Amino acid sequence: MKKQLLSLLAVTSVTFATEGYQNNDILISPEEAIKLIGQPNVMFVSGDSEDVYKLGHIRGSVEMYAHHLHHSDRLGNLHCEPLFRCVDDAEKFISSKGISNDTLVIAYDDFKGPNATGVYHFFIRMVIKM
Repeated sequence: MKKQLLSLLAVTSVTFATEGYQNNDILISPEEAIKLIGQPNVMFVSGDSEDVYKLGHIRGSVEMYAHHLHHSDRLGNLHCEPLFRCVDDAEKFISSKGISNDTLVIAYDDFKGPNATGVYHFFIRMVIKM
């Protein structure tokens, strides 16, 4: 899992200025991302809902709706805090999406919400716990 932290990038908007951004090492430009489509050990992850994903997505990407990445009970309690999911459950879920420790994960969304950021934080919390 720790390698996933080093291999997680977020696609930035064409108009988003990355110069001077404090965490520029986690961002990738659309031009750089396009070069990675279809490459081995690279997985684009849409943080948008299944409905938005069905409207159109990057070829070969998988959907991991940011709002569904956390599991809580009926009262809203997270049982594996600070994780959004317990380790075993999260690892099974991540593996089911074709993602392994050797995968470069590139999170993206439709720029209408913080969904790529939600995917990023899901993976970050997994690394912190490990």
